[in-house]
Amino acid sequence: MTIVYAPNPTGTGHNMRALAIAAQVRELKPEVEQTVLLGSMQDTFRPMFAEAKVEVVDIAPKATNTALHSHLSDRLDWENMVSNYLVPTFLNGDRILRMLGHFRDVDTEIVVSDYNPVAGIAAHIAGLPHVLVTERFNFSLVNVTNDQLVKGGAEVDSVELDRARAALDQVFRLITSTAAAVVTDKPSLPNYVLDKEFRSLEENGKAQFVGPIIRPLPSGDARAEGKAIREKLGLGEGPVIVATVGGTTMHLKNKQALIDCYLDVYERLRGRYPALEMVLIGREKIDVPPGVHSLDYLPDWMPLIRDAALLLVPPGWITVTEICALGIPAVFVLSSYSEYHEIEPFERLTAFGFVTHLGTDAVDLAVKAEGLINSPNAVAILREKYRVVAPDPYGAQRVAQIVLSLR
Repeated sequence: MTIVYAPNPTGTGHNMRALAIAAQVRELKPEVEQTVLLGSMQDTFRPMFAEAKVEVVDIAPKATNTALHSHLSDRLDWENMVSNYLVPTFLNGDRILRMLGHFRDVDTEIVVSDYNPVAGIAAHIAGLPHVLVTERFNFSLVNVTNDQLVKGGAEVDSVELDRARAALDQVFRLITSTAAAVVTDKPSLPNYVLDKEFRSLEENGKAQFVGPIIRPLPSGDARAEGKAIREKLGLGEGPVIVATVGGTTMHLKNKQALIDCYLDVYERLRGRYPALEMVLIGREKIDVPPGVHSLDYLPDWMPLIRDAALLLVPPGWITVTEICALGIPAVFVLSSYSEYHEIEPFERLTAFGFVTHLGTDAVDLAVKAEGLINSPNAVAILREKYRVVAPDPYGAQRVAQIVLSLR
């Protein structure tokens, strides 16, 4: 009998959480058989799961990187939002049928999905216990308004999108109601109307906030590990800004605008800090000016960010939890409301009192960045606020215990 992990094949956070949980299960019960159904960033994550002694089943015909192409058009109606994006990405009937086959192939005992509706529905059909790991309390479309989409520059068919929201909400409620357990690394907000349904799941004991679902934090000497990663990446001894783009982009133009903004911020700050360098993690190699180091991806970035003066990052939730667990000063940047899937986490981080920035105005972002680079007091206050997301770093262990309790 096998525990099967089914991370959503969008972005890298879903894979990372599945990996962190599987590693903790391996530590608690070394004899348990584990399989991951891997559908994105296979070249990066296949060896990482293999190292954790998790069998890898590649469920995509070719390596997939969802950061390298646009997913939406500027007109948002049923066809463009639902038929062309949400259905193939989250509610694909072919993938549900294939998922059922994968469950039979490995004699599945428990399904652990990471925000993967296909896996949740397939587990329900197969009569298998399902642990839903989710950074979202509904489909992203349900949690944004038509007005917000219009602010992002979209032409919106309100009637069709409202019908889609109602249907998607029904689907998500079915998945949470049929799951054996629901766990999240995102704290709910007491008075946030969008969290009302999820808070009721928490109050009824069906859902649980567990804290960051991440790999173990670096345990070695911070200075030594920082020096090692600097040598590996060719960095000097001055302050370093780490800047990233999201693992999934709705519009490539937003990704490019964000990169341009980061580079502009770097040039502005470098005038004040001549030894400043930037590591730009752009999901692909990018031509950059002197002082900037371009990486497509860095699987184990914790030693780097622990040594960084500042992070400039989108509000992707796995990134949020790692930053909070490590206490790294960061500005969370939403490039545009057209990146609709980032609106809700961005607003949540703002409500938590984190440093956030809307848009790609490099002048304003540079001011916010320098405010953290130059102020130990501001960083200390920020680290205290981070505790709402990361009271401790042991979320993956808690999820592993929940999963094993269902055997």
